[in-house]
Amino acid sequence: CLIFSLVMMTTIVDAHYAGYGKLVDTQSPLESDTLQYRQTIINGTAIVINDTGTIFFGFGKNLYLSSDRGKTSTLLYTFPDIIQSIYYYSYANILFVGSNDSNIYRSIDDGATWSSVLTMSPGYPLWYSWDSDSSKILLGRYGNTPKTNDSIVYKSIDSGRTWTMFFNVSNYYNVTDTGAHTHLVKIDPYDNNRVFITVGDSNYYRGLYITENNGLSFDQT
Repeated sequence: CLIFSLVMMTTIVDAHYAGYGKLVDTQSPLESDTLQYRQTIINGTAIVINDTGTIFFGFGKNLYLSSDRGKTSTLLYTFPDIIQSIYYYSYANILFVGSNDSNIYRSIDDGATWSSVLTMSPGYPLWYSWDSDSSKILLGRYGNTPKTNDSIVYKSIDSGRTWTMFFNVSNYYNVTDTGAHTHLVKIDPYDNNRVFITVGDSNYYRGLYITENNGLSFDQT
């Protein structure tokens, strides 16, 4: 099996990265003379850690699980195409995988079984294209190469069972090239009606879009 090591780490709270797995400690090295801060880069596609400390990570088409902080791992599931992102919705203990085949897969049993809940054709989400609060999940379509002529963010209010369009840059600009895609989706942790979306790449439509009313309207900055 594929094995990786998380050396001298305490509580892990955030771990997901596109192209490489990035595992980081919860504390700063300045908070303790004895705390060892480690960052491990894995040649994988995405990593998440659930509330019980189980690590899920993608490597090519394969999803692996580790329940001993990365000392050993077990092949959990093989998807039809390369895993581009993994997201853990902690409010309902649900896993999502965004695959290179443009599908969003959902699991309610810790990755044992999966169902496709959305096709983002053509496109997929990267790890920074996901965000959520207790009432919604947002995910942005990054796009294959060549990219699409729009930047779309989808929303689910039923823990990922169904999805509707939350944002589309084409509602604000007549995008004529094939470079539009979503870079980042972020919900304000202090006001979940405020959402930040960054769009690339051409000059006239790229930038930061902000909604103060949970997606009813957006302003570009």
